[in-house]
Amino acid sequence: MERYKMKSNITLEQYIEIVEKAKSAALYDLDSFDIFELHNPDNPIFSVLGVKLQCRDNKDCFWVSGYDNYELFLRFNPNLMKYIGEESSGLLENDEPMKESAKDKLYWEVTKYTKVDNVMCRMYDAYFSLDCELLGIDWCCSVDSSRSLFPDYHKFRRNPETYIMMSDAQYFLHDSAEQLRYGYNVELPYQPGDILYIDARPLGKPLYAVYCAETDFGKEHLEWTLQEYGYYKRTHPCLYISEDHNGLDIGHLADWGFTDYMFFPHAPLDRIKVVDTCDNPLLSQASTILKANPEVFHQWTEIPTTYNLQEDIRLRTVDC
Repeated sequence: MERYKMKSNITLEQYIEIVEKAKSAALYDLDSFDIFELHNPDNPIFSVLGVKLQCRDNKDCFWVSGYDNYELFLRFNPNLMKYIGEESSGLLENDEPMKESAKDKLYWEVTKYTKVDNVMCRMYDAYFSLDCELLGIDWCCSVDSSRSLFPDYHKFRRNPETYIMMSDAQYFLHDSAEQLRYGYNVELPYQPGDILYIDARPLGKPLYAVYCAETDFGKEHLEWTLQEYGYYKRTHPCLYISEDHNGLDIGHLADWGFTDYMFFPHAPLDRIKVVDTCDNPLLSQASTILKANPEVFHQWTEIPTTYNLQEDIRLRTVDC
């Protein structure tokens, strides 16, 4: 498989292609347990899958109270997938007490563990919906230049005879992890003032955002990033309604921690569509202002508080 490092700019279509390849690699690897090359024949290979039900937030957490511990499986198909399917069916049939459908806020966390130097190493997490759809992958383990996998505590002092070589699928997941988590080199087709609808369910609440610019800084800084990183580093700032700040805030699309209440294993660039309107007056006003004068955003980045930002938008709207 081709390796992916953030060495040049890519399009949104190319980014989504990497996301899909990573999902395919994970599905293949979750079902593969006999392809490791162990350097110490006296230390048998042992891999196991752990699965646990997770909730998007702490509300309605009683639904996951019966799933406090990981269930362990030696095989992904059919054993683990059968378990997920049966348990999900029960959850979907009994989700009346929830304000939202269970499928919109509950998901399964599947973790692959591999024994390395007599330690169970957490290789990566894979997240599945209640419909058994793979949502994304989060790589966890350390790797050295020779494609060797080893526990974090052995990063600087380990026994070279007790490590394993990664498969091609695993190496692809490791090598594309940074690209997926931080899409700083991705060119997006949006214009300042575009209203975006981001649907990251079940890992994040659906939300509206207003696209502001390619970067928080000006064009000179963007040119500097080309010299510094070898590609134009774009963070793609957006305005959204923050629950933590009780009002407008600035988040960044090229970041897996885009908002204060969305968890997603990769930048949610494949979950976005442009819409004409939204149900929040402040975001609608900000959209109109930015379409008329995109440079206003760089003034907003210097406003210290959410309240002052909202007042500035209101005043500009009145002036218009």
